[in-house]
Amino acid sequence: MDSTFKSHVKLGNGALVEAKGKGTIGVQTNDGSRFIRDVLLVPELDQNLLSVGQLLEHGYKLDFLGDGCIIYDKGKPRKVVKKIKMQSNRSFPFTLKYMKSIALKVEIKDESWLWHRRLGHLNFQGLKLLSQKGMVQEQANIPIKTKVIINGWAIGRDPEYWSDAECFEPGRHDGSSVNYRRSNFQFIPFGAGRRICQGMALTIVNIELPLARLLYHFDWKLANGVQLEELDMTEAFGVTVRRKNDLQLIATPYIPAFDY
Repeated sequence: MDSTFKSHVKLGNGALVEAKGKGTIGVQTNDGSRFIRDVLLVPELDQNLLSVGQLLEHGYKLDFLGDGCIIYDKGKPRKVVKKIKMQSNRSFPFTLKYMKSIALKVEIKDESWLWHRRLGHLNFQGLKLLSQKGMVQEQANIPIKTKVIINGWAIGRDPEYWSDAECFEPGRHDGSSVNYRRSNFQFIPFGAGRRICQGMALTIVNIELPLARLLYHFDWKLANGVQLEELDMTEAFGVTVRRKNDLQLIATPYIPAFDY
């Protein structure tokens, strides 16, 4: 249902009621399922109203004969959807049997599809060959539905890729070709692959711009006379790594000197 649709419906007595949505409903007829589109949701009505004009616009045919009405399907040959008898108040009420809404769940139980995706959508003949020839060896056997957490902290401190890996050296990235945008797996602060963090671009903007403003407008020094060599860099470990103790700084407004 489209809940953004808003309109008003004028009743036979001239009153206006608000429609707060529009959608499609399925009904059961003697000849199978049929769908009625552009059905308006009018919460103030106790009964559903079927618009003659809308039925005509969607290709249905209506015959009003004597004290009754016949609704014909829009197919060829036209089949009778409903015969309705007029009531004393000149209305044509009838009851529709609505289709049940069913949500289907798709679950892949064939492990071939799982490995097809894991191996970069390798074709099934290739998967069969790998299995028959025993070409995949010394690999961890991870059962289906196992929760795996990648240790990004250890990857970012691998001495095979980083010199002085345990040392905090922001300058190591100056002029380096290694970046965090999914192509270098030794540096993955936002993850990698198809599951990379979708908020990466927003995060970078919200870090770089406020940090640049803070560094431009203030001079900074450590509180309590602590020297840079004495700065406590102890970390608290978890799924993410953060400082164990709060960083305490003193900010002094920076007023640039201008020559006049």
